[in-house]
Amino acid sequence: MKIQTEHLDNHVARLTVEVDPDRLEKARQTAIRKVAKMVQIPGFRKGKAPSQLVLRYVGEAQILEEAIDELGQEIYRETLDESKDIKPYGPGALEDIRYDPLVFVYTVPLQPTIELNNYRDVRVEFNQPEVTDEDVERALQSLLEGEAASEETEGPVEAGDRITVDIHSFFVKEEQAEGQVEDETQAEADESAEAEAGEADEHDHSGDIHEHDGDPFIHEHGLQVILHEGNSEPLAPGFTAQMIGAAVGETREFNITYPTREEDADIDDEVAGRTVEFVVSVQKIEKVTLPEWTNELATRLGGRFAPTEDEVAAQEAEQAAADESAAAEAEATADTEAAEDADADADETQPEITPDQLRARVRRSLELQTKRNAEQEYANQVLNAMVESATVGYPDAMLDDQIHRMIESLDQRLRQQGMSLEMYQSITGKTHQDLHVDYEDSARQTIKRSLVLLEVAMKEGLNVTPEDYEAEIDQMMQMFGGGSPELRKTFDNPSFRESIYNRILQDRTYDRLALIGKGEAPELPAESETVQSADLTTDTAAEVSTEVEPEAATDETVNEADNDSNV
Repeated sequence: MKIQTEHLDNHVARLTVEVDPDRLEKARQTAIRKVAKMVQIPGFRKGKAPSQLVLRYVGEAQILEEAIDELGQEIYRETLDESKDIKPYGPGALEDIRYDPLVFVYTVPLQPTIELNNYRDVRVEFNQPEVTDEDVERALQSLLEGEAASEETEGPVEAGDRITVDIHSFFVKEEQAEGQVEDETQAEADESAEAEAGEADEHDHSGDIHEHDGDPFIHEHGLQVILHEGNSEPLAPGFTAQMIGAAVGETREFNITYPTREEDADIDDEVAGRTVEFVVSVQKIEKVTLPEWTNELATRLGGRFAPTEDEVAAQEAEQAAADESAAAEAEATADTEAAEDADADADETQPEITPDQLRARVRRSLELQTKRNAEQEYANQVLNAMVESATVGYPDAMLDDQIHRMIESLDQRLRQQGMSLEMYQSITGKTHQDLHVDYEDSARQTIKRSLVLLEVAMKEGLNVTPEDYEAEIDQMMQMFGGGSPELRKTFDNPSFRESIYNRILQDRTYDRLALIGKGEAPELPAESETVQSADLTTDTAAEVSTEVEPEAATDETVNEADNDSNV
């Protein structure tokens, strides 16, 4: 074989392979014997007719097609074996076939390439957020609400009520949001006229959901929310005000524009500055009565939070004193059972805590969670900076695969909210190709981030050992009270093991990103070790394939393969 390799701009290689005439003739004779076993020629049993008679009976074109079909796969595999610099990402495609001599032209999507450049020079300022008294009070209020007594009512809704609602909401497109201001005055006038005429808006909105063409936001059935005001307002700023006065069975439609990051530094990027249209149907209204804080309530709720260091120190001191007293009593009475009974009673009794101690536990929990979130966000910022400076190349097939996975994920999320992808497409009027276009930018960013993350892990010599995996499983088992051998066996499967290895490695890589961004990363090892886990690619890897698409075996130019990811 004569092989010519050409690297194209789209991270694809074109392989032009000239086949020896003897190889083609051998494949042709094999094809004749194969066809002879498939056709019934008068006067002969299948497979027994002479080759020339078979050739006249079915024609040279069919024989040649059969030979090229089989030969094309063989030549492709052999070509990859000989082309050591070609690392396929997925299945190749037969782009063209030429004759006299026989030439196969393949295109092969290549594995991605990553150059991190000066990634260790990336620096990002780190700001540790503080937990405020308001944050603590809000958390305590949420705990109280979980213990509240309730009484159902028909309404109207008042601030502080708990309502059970069905919510459908959609992001409003920018052009629609701009027109919203002009329409609000007329809409308010129409609503006022309807109210004066006593026309209740109680129709079923499920029939006109098709009018919404924005991306879905919140879709929940039977959602319970307490209508706070101020900073504790649920779902969106202004949501409580929009629901005041509603009655059971009523459906309200309204738009809310979320603040920008400049207006609220804590606002989620997904909603910052965007307008959302809400369709909210009230199913139930409840008046809630919150309990008073007592030591009993604080003790019961305090079990959800780890004791503070001060509590632990006090409990250890108390236990030491109790042990000393019990030991002295046992020695005086020569009754060792007294000491054992005292230990058992101490183990079984949960220490009582006060509301102030619960507040301290809640603050500590919030501080730890806030720190974890801040460090995760910081590591993401460092990763974003590395992605900007990195040089990443990948084939279109990889992009198609990622978009396909993202659309599948959308379908799963919609089903969890009582919708389907088909229903969503009907509502928004979007075709599958429209979704493909919508997700393209996000898919490109996901691919770049995952590839850079993997490369950093490899460059930094990060790995996961079997001991790390076992320690993680032990920690998970503790969450189930220690568990049983049977429970542990449920974790012992390849898919779960791969997931745990990847998660540990990803956590370590994010930790290293934070150290790099702060300029505190340790020196690189002399020779980085290979990452000891499954590929850390967040669903962007594909198995190397040595197969060419089956459609390739024709005597016409064949379209590029879709890499088994039709969308």
